[in-house]
Amino acid sequence: MSPSEIEDLSMPPTPPAEVMELISRSRSLGSEPGITNYGGGNTSCKVEMDDPVTGKRRRLLYVKGSGGDLGTLSVEGLAVLDLDRVLELNRLYVDEDHEGDLMELLEFCRFGPPGPAPSLDTAFHALIPAAHIDHTHPTSVTALATSAEGPELTRRCFGGQVGWVDWRRPGFTLARDLAELLRDRPELRGVVLGGHGLVSWGDSSTECEETTRWIISTAAEFISGLVGTASVGRVEVGGESTRARILELGPRLRGLCSADGHMVAEFRDDPQLMAFMASDRCADLVEAGTSCPDHLLRTRARPLLLPPVGERSEVPTRDELEAAAARYRDRYRSYYESLADPSSPEMRGADPRVVLVPEVGMWSFGPTAREASITADYFQQAVEIMTSADRLGGYEPISDLERFRIEYWDLEVAKLARRPPPPPMQGRVALVVGAASGIGRSVASMLVDAGAEVIVADLDQGRATEVAGELGSDGRRPLPLGVDLSDECSVREMVEAVVMARGGLDVVVNSAGVARADPLEETSTADWDLLSSVFSRGSFLVSREAARVMIDQGMAGHMVHVVSKNAVVAGPGNVAYSSAKASQLHLVRLLATELAPHGIRVNAVNPDAVVRGSGLFENEWGRARAAAHGVSLEDLPSFYAGRTLLGQEVLPEHVARAVRVLVDGTLPRTTGAFLPVDGGMPASFPR
Repeated sequence: MSPSEIEDLSMPPTPPAEVMELISRSRSLGSEPGITNYGGGNTSCKVEMDDPVTGKRRRLLYVKGSGGDLGTLSVEGLAVLDLDRVLELNRLYVDEDHEGDLMELLEFCRFGPPGPAPSLDTAFHALIPAAHIDHTHPTSVTALATSAEGPELTRRCFGGQVGWVDWRRPGFTLARDLAELLRDRPELRGVVLGGHGLVSWGDSSTECEETTRWIISTAAEFISGLVGTASVGRVEVGGESTRARILELGPRLRGLCSADGHMVAEFRDDPQLMAFMASDRCADLVEAGTSCPDHLLRTRARPLLLPPVGERSEVPTRDELEAAAARYRDRYRSYYESLADPSSPEMRGADPRVVLVPEVGMWSFGPTAREASITADYFQQAVEIMTSADRLGGYEPISDLERFRIEYWDLEVAKLARRPPPPPMQGRVALVVGAASGIGRSVASMLVDAGAEVIVADLDQGRATEVAGELGSDGRRPLPLGVDLSDECSVREMVEAVVMARGGLDVVVNSAGVARADPLEETSTADWDLLSSVFSRGSFLVSREAARVMIDQGMAGHMVHVVSKNAVVAGPGNVAYSSAKASQLHLVRLLATELAPHGIRVNAVNPDAVVRGSGLFENEWGRARAAAHGVSLEDLPSFYAGRTLLGQEVLPEHVARAVRVLVDGTLPRTTGAFLPVDGGMPASFPR
């Protein structure tokens, strides 16, 4: 064999056309929330191709891998298996209690380069003989699947073209049930999975998608014909009084729902959600709990439902909220302890993932803003499913025992274990002020990399929006906001916007800057007032508004103010700037002493001569500094570096690293400190 032939063998084979059709079909179905939500469902196709090693024909199963998303599926997100080897596993089947053994053996059925872990639904994709298969969780079909009269309604709806199987966990037991049903009824085009969703198929990708969509639309028309649309009516939402309640409740609920780990919140008050919470069926349906496994794993079986606010002028007190959250955790703990056995995995926390407050709205929680939004999507779909099923003769979800068998199934635990470890600041909401350029931009970038949910705030909102877009990736995008630190209302509105968008606040980094450099006799009162309003007054305003939120959350917090070497080193020609920076630095000390009882640490970093990448040095300030030192603007960085002990230039990322260690848990016992980042200036050493 020639070297070129050996090299060809090392390359993954080009995916067959059927696989690219599978990708296209998956993205089409996954783009519609009414068909399946983010991360839910799976699709597959069966193909024949030559083995690149033996040259013999092989039957392969391409199936969406565990943890992937249909709407964004790529070839790399598919698990590729030797179909005949998977079918051989069926001969080893013993009973449902041994599903885990067979799923472990699936690893020995892989074909080609390593890919994602096979889905828990892989077995029925293999045992159903069709070439193309879709498994989805459509709202309309899942309403039938969770109705007390599901089997009869399915028969009436589809006239024998779609079958029914009772609830089973995913795996070979369910796959064998489906295969047996198809042997008896080969005319079937799909099957409603009791308490779960839909499986449908076709001989081609086009036929498969057409069948899936036909079943979904037929179910929707059938339900509408029986009970009307799934809408539960509409109510008026919003208003200043409601906004005040959201701002007051949000941080408290976020703190209570983060007992097991920091969570990010999303608030929604869609009219249908509000109408559901106002309906006389809300409490009963919430008590019944969600059914579909994907819903269960995202939202828990039940949300925390608080009493209606009614005519009260105030929202529930902290004591009332804490008591409600404690009751929720106690109930979840009882659920776990009553169903767990010595072999069960440890309980994975008991915090609510969804909180419903009638007449105010819904908060959903997740370790990231994206996850919180996905949780909200799932619960909103659950509301539609529960409401429709309830009107179709009664909503009948799976039992708590079956929920536990899904939630604490060792295969689900293994799926969680395959996830990469979370970044150090996951779940933290970080506000960076002055983030459109220089030090602030570098800080925002580093905090994004550390996993924080970052808010990019700046006087230049247009540039803040650009920076947020530049720093976003993998579905995570910082939130851009405009703010004028010299305006009390603007600062308050900025912090309120953070609470509305993310539920609260954990980290504040104030890097806003403006510069003026004049001798005393040439310093105007306008310049003095400007510098004081940004550095002294602005730092006070940001700290005050952020502290109010952090204290209300009860989750501690971090503040870092980017100050300056000039705060501690006296020199001629910049009296207004240095005085304002000195005031800002002493504010840090005062805040550290006052906020320590709440676990809020306040520190400063003192950079010097950060020229390259700095917005300040792009204007008259940079030219003035160069002229004052008798060098060109281009030579200013090397001039400043030459004054330091290390003889090295200070860049924005050096300051950003200092900020990060003060907020990412690296220095948990440090507060009231200022950390020089100036290349070594003896005059500015802390003392």
